[in-house]
Amino acid sequence: RRRSWRVWAGVAGLIAAAGGAGFLLWRVAMTSGKLYRITPQRLAQLADPALWQQAPWDQYGEVLLHSFVGWFGWLRVLLPPTFYAAGVGLLGLAVVGWGVSLFRRERTPLAGWQRRGFLLLAAVFAGQIVLVLGRELIWQFWTRGVIPQARYLYPALPALALLLVWGWRGLLPRRWRAPALIAGLLGLVGYNLYLLFFLLYPFYWL
Repeated sequence: RRRSWRVWAGVAGLIAAAGGAGFLLWRVAMTSGKLYRITPQRLAQLADPALWQQAPWDQYGEVLLHSFVGWFGWLRVLLPPTFYAAGVGLLGLAVVGWGVSLFRRERTPLAGWQRRGFLLLAAVFAGQIVLVLGRELIWQFWTRGVIPQARYLYPALPALALLLVWGWRGLLPRRWRAPALIAGLLGLVGYNLYLLFFLLYPFYWL
């Protein structure tokens, strides 16, 4: 009975979330101007293969990655290329760690609810990417020189952070995980101090 109650509670939560999202989309469709209104014609054009071919997918990936690592001043202040290479490397390590975690038997494996939780996090992040890129396809902002930035993914940032940490965790032996966590936190502090004093302060105030 307890499990049945949880299942029905989860279903009710999903229905409520879907209803809320549907209401927001309806409000956007009704209150936006002609330029941003969601119409059946705009949705129907998603079935056109030419639209998918015209979309600048390479620019989407480049701008999302660069702006996630750091691209400031309305895309006027870039970091040195080393930082972006490091970002790609860390992302690649996380992906490898996911694969290792799936096939390696842990002393304390994840419980069923934890595995379902990680699947939910992956679905949340994937859904946010679909929303961001779907928005681009529906309104074709690239024709006006606008490319989506990583800040559009911030609603799913907690999900992405946990997925990344889980991937990195899968590559490390248990005895190295605590020191790696401390090193990662210190690295983030140092990275932000570098951005503040050597990049943002000179750009905005000098």
